[in-house]
Amino acid sequence: MGSDRPEAARPYATGAPLYAEAGWTGVFPVVRSTKLPALKNVTGRDGIQSQPGQYDGAHVLSAHGAANIGVRLPRGLVGIDVDDYETKTGAATLAKLEAELGPLPPTFTSTARGDGPSRIRLYRVPEHCGELAVSAGADIDIIQHHHRYAVVWPSVHPKTGTAYRWYGTDGEALPEGLIVPQDGFPDLPAAWLEHLSKPQRDQAPGAGLGAEEFTALYGGESDPELVERIREQFAGREGSRHDAMLRALGWAARSAVEGKVAAAGAFGLLEEDWYEAFDLPGSREPGEGEFQALLERAVADAPEPSAEAVSEPETASAEAPVSSLVGGWDFLAPDEPDEPPLWGHADVAALWSSGESLFLVGPPGAGKSTLAHLVVFGRLGLLPEVFGFPVADDGRKVLYLAMDRPKQIQRAMRRLVRPEHRTTLTERLVFHRGPLPVSLTSSDEHRDYLRDLALREGAGVIVVDSIKDVLPDASDEKAAGRYNSARQSALAAGVEWVELHHNRKANGTNKAPNTLEDVYGSRWLTAGAGSVLSLWQDEPGSPVISLSHLRASGEKWRDTTLILDTEAGTLTTESQETLEDFARRNPKGFTVGQATAALYPKSSKGKTEGVRLKIKRLEARGVLELCPDADDENSPFDPKGTLRRYRLREGA
Repeated sequence: MGSDRPEAARPYATGAPLYAEAGWTGVFPVVRSTKLPALKNVTGRDGIQSQPGQYDGAHVLSAHGAANIGVRLPRGLVGIDVDDYETKTGAATLAKLEAELGPLPPTFTSTARGDGPSRIRLYRVPEHCGELAVSAGADIDIIQHHHRYAVVWPSVHPKTGTAYRWYGTDGEALPEGLIVPQDGFPDLPAAWLEHLSKPQRDQAPGAGLGAEEFTALYGGESDPELVERIREQFAGREGSRHDAMLRALGWAARSAVEGKVAAAGAFGLLEEDWYEAFDLPGSREPGEGEFQALLERAVADAPEPSAEAVSEPETASAEAPVSSLVGGWDFLAPDEPDEPPLWGHADVAALWSSGESLFLVGPPGAGKSTLAHLVVFGRLGLLPEVFGFPVADDGRKVLYLAMDRPKQIQRAMRRLVRPEHRTTLTERLVFHRGPLPVSLTSSDEHRDYLRDLALREGAGVIVVDSIKDVLPDASDEKAAGRYNSARQSALAAGVEWVELHHNRKANGTNKAPNTLEDVYGSRWLTAGAGSVLSLWQDEPGSPVISLSHLRASGEKWRDTTLILDTEAGTLTTESQETLEDFARRNPKGFTVGQATAALYPKSSKGKTEGVRLKIKRLEARGVLELCPDADDENSPFDPKGTLRRYRLREGA
């Protein structure tokens, strides 16, 4: 069955509450285009086993409503994942195992490949049985608490575009929305449990090989860039040395099997990195025994690409294409309401929308970095709001590219830091200092570099500070087009984007920027941007900043005056009256024109229609109402409604 269903447009928003209601643990959002977790620390041996409903709060559903659903199985439940399509032969392997061990009992299954043999079969096992083999044979993986996870209904397969479904013990598809309780699966037969409990991986290329034999077998040439990326898994680690090195060795072993690196060279460099981490480059103690144990384990598991342990994200390639094709209903989702902004209120101002970049433009000293820092702290959940608007926190990391004077960025952001922020900043904020190691704009070769880096780090936002450090000549149309392509690649993968840039030099006729044409450089910069906020100082060094919303994906924010406090590292709004405040101050009623003049005392030109729309929205929400003696809405004496008066509804 295809994905032409309303729920397929927002799988996580549709399914997460239903899984919580059925008592499922380990449920989390999965990036739709990559099969990678959208939240941190929810998979693997050290992951947190979420409780029912833990990740279906408003923030998560807002940020990840369109994501797929992943389930990290609890202890006591395993999945036998059979792949039988294209060159995969899992069905034949299963038949051979059933002939040897006995048939598997009918059970509930999950698949996006229809009624064929490819599917995950779920069974209960004793919770104390420990870790089982990661593979039962060729093209049959074992999904368990510490290893991999299942993507389930109503997710959409990223490559085929088909929907995942649950199937009953009779092989028929279950009604959509019917969730099997976690304890509703049959027991795995004893012979199967005994077989999978054996410490062997007969079908893995590393089966029966020690590290020395594996290294000799998988030689060849190495991709230097890939080796450095593998080493960075350990050098740029977060958490324990043990886990970071195991990830790096696992990636190196898989890459060796795939012919991308020479095992000896990659392992040797990682071994050097390991001992240097102990500050004992000339000695083998401590750490020698531990490194060897990690290496043997990585070799034994090769090339098992555990989705939660794969540090190299799935990228578009001839071997594993990532489909960007989406059905018309899924893309348009006419029955779904618009997602709330990442920053703002839908009926007041959409300052930053999901899937569209936040573009901050202004001259030096106008507070661009300060505003970016405030938004980052809001995204991390460290600030309740910015300018009175909430910033959605989806639990993922923020990757901050501190390319433009990183020391200054450090000093400026440090002013916001409090002792209680330590854990969050350690776990969820990652900086790249200085220039990027590759050029995004000289060719198409590294278009996906930032996307892949963010996915590998588990980041949900990239902050580009600033564009000039990625795009030296912003007026170069071809290079700017490549920059936009890199930006759109990240956004399409579910990674949000914030960028800082400068405006054209002011002149006598246009001192303060007020249109997109005032942004310096190629049209590609603003053409591919979402919300564009312009910051401007009338006088250099002045704490008074004018903010204009040059472009919005939803409701534009009014022109606003900000106060920049360089000592505290903050920007705050100058006291300004809202439409509701004005209504409270005028209980006898007011016209659209009166409200416009009060809200925009400096210049109300062109603001009337915006105020009229705001009044209509507040009317629809029951906040405002027409005064009882107001003219009829269709009065021929007042066709535009300029004399119609409104007031605050009682109790609002």
